[in-house]
Amino acid sequence: MRNRWYNLTPSVEISVILSLLRDSQYELALSKLEELHRSPVNVPPWLLDIFLYIFGDRGFHEETLAILKYRQRVVDNLKRAPLSLNTWHFLLEVFSRDAFQPGVKYVWNHAVSSDYIYPPDGVILGVLNAASMHGDAELAMSSIQVLSSRGVKLDMHHYEPLINIYVQHGNLHRAFYVLCIMAKAGLSPDLGSTRPIFAMLRDQPTSMHHALRLLHDLKLNNTVPAAAFNVLLEATTLHEGFRVALDLYRTVRQICRDGPDLDTYDILLRRCTTQKQMNFLIAEMEALRVKPTKTIYDHLVRICAMQDDYELAFRYLELMGARTPPGSPETWWVSRTTALSLLRTCILVQDPRFESVLAECRRRRLIHEDDIKSLVSAAELESAPEKGSHLPESSGGEPLESARLP
Repeated sequence: MRNRWYNLTPSVEISVILSLLRDSQYELALSKLEELHRSPVNVPPWLLDIFLYIFGDRGFHEETLAILKYRQRVVDNLKRAPLSLNTWHFLLEVFSRDAFQPGVKYVWNHAVSSDYIYPPDGVILGVLNAASMHGDAELAMSSIQVLSSRGVKLDMHHYEPLINIYVQHGNLHRAFYVLCIMAKAGLSPDLGSTRPIFAMLRDQPTSMHHALRLLHDLKLNNTVPAAAFNVLLEATTLHEGFRVALDLYRTVRQICRDGPDLDTYDILLRRCTTQKQMNFLIAEMEALRVKPTKTIYDHLVRICAMQDDYELAFRYLELMGARTPPGSPETWWVSRTTALSLLRTCILVQDPRFESVLAECRRRRLIHEDDIKSLVSAAELESAPEKGSHLPESSGGEPLESARLP
């Protein structure tokens, strides 16, 4: 046609653009659209809508947002056909799906805030998550207000993005306050809810004392949940050690009206190494009628296995199996780290119960033969000063060297 000096008509130009889109020549199609825009031809709105759907579905969000803004200028200036409700819904869904915050914000301000569209709750949750990822507190609060106005019962996954946003802005006070709001709403935040706060306290040790002051201030007018105290306790064990954390634990009722919970003792027992401190924490749990979980029993077995008098480790191991909830497919058993600690103690003192513990660990596939070899080698080194090193004997009188074999 060029060789014959034929000029392309606007309808033909549009057909060329559509054919390029059909053949997935997206960059060339966009280039042709820009050429058509620079010409005196008025680009039909339906052609722009096709670009919005195709580019939005393919994830070309920067280009999609640019076309959307141009499309809105056409509507505002030329009073052309407005964007359909379906298109607004589609764009909000794809933008929130990929957490494209500029696009989510634009659609929210132009279509949702003006009550032009009413997106479903699932899409609003995606908007909330996108706002959390980008630290947009205004968008997050607006989405929560929409859900609340519909009578949706807000759950932890609605509040936790807010905590993340405030931490991104360095606003520790607001992050703790959200935990108080959750408690007031009848929710029970846990360690998982406080991971953004813990990351901040871990990376900024100087904010520890500031966090403690914030909790004391919040308790004056709010019910501070145990999760808020626990995250500070967890950071204290990391930066200042177990003894300082134990001193902090003794002040828990000054901050939390309802006192500590299971996570509180899990944090402390995770760092505990002496039986005296363990007994104190157990007595505290019994006084508050806090029942040990599988993880708590695991800590107790590990601590006892580290003591000279380790007999209590087997008592807790037996009690752990007896406390398995009904209907559980497998009885409770210790973790790999605790099992290795108990096996090491049995090897050092030549305890014949080594075989039964080893057999159970093998049955549960907690350890490998290389682990046993490493334990035996370490035991030989530790017992070398004493009249040579002897491996514990099995019930048949043979050294347990054979126990290492499959």
